[in-house]
Amino acid sequence: MDLRIPSLLAGMLSVLSSVSYAQTQPLSPYSDFKSMSSSDLTHLQIKFTYVGPRKGGYPSFAFTTRNGTINASEFAPYYRTAYDYDEDDNLIGAFTATNGEMHALVRNVGRIEAVRKGLVESGGYISFSMLNRIRGVTRCFEAIVSWKTGSEIVRQIDLALPNNPAGRTKLGSYAWALGMSPQETSR
Repeated sequence: MDLRIPSLLAGMLSVLSSVSYAQTQPLSPYSDFKSMSSSDLTHLQIKFTYVGPRKGGYPSFAFTTRNGTINASEFAPYYRTAYDYDEDDNLIGAFTATNGEMHALVRNVGRIEAVRKGLVESGGYISFSMLNRIRGVTRCFEAIVSWKTGSEIVRQIDLALPNNPAGRTKLGSYAWALGMSPQETSR
């Protein structure tokens, strides 16, 4: 028996299993963001991207703090190779939130297990990602979630923005268009 075959198969399986969830730069764990203070969140960007099979018509949606800027290209080094992020070229949204609202948002969304663990859910077509720069270090987190989990993320963000009607309205409109508003969890 040729002993090279099992090691060759093991090597091929290792490559195949790493391809489906690989990305260029490693993602940070959610706990990195949860441990950030309000003042650390000055450059936090939050982004939703549809990464499912049907393209065109679902632009990405992002928002940041009042002192931050939205730049979808900053997320590119962290893209998972198994997913298509072309919709980031059509970024919409662009509302702002206070650092305190962002801190509440990170705390609220962290209650959702699939997000907290950075999971790629079965049937997940929504990329929920956060990117932040602190003292020259960039951290990025992502979870690929189902519509049901996406709806819960939207609900938790909505709860974190009680005094931000413009942000709540824009996020609600985007979520509704994707079918992941909190009232639509049946998908």
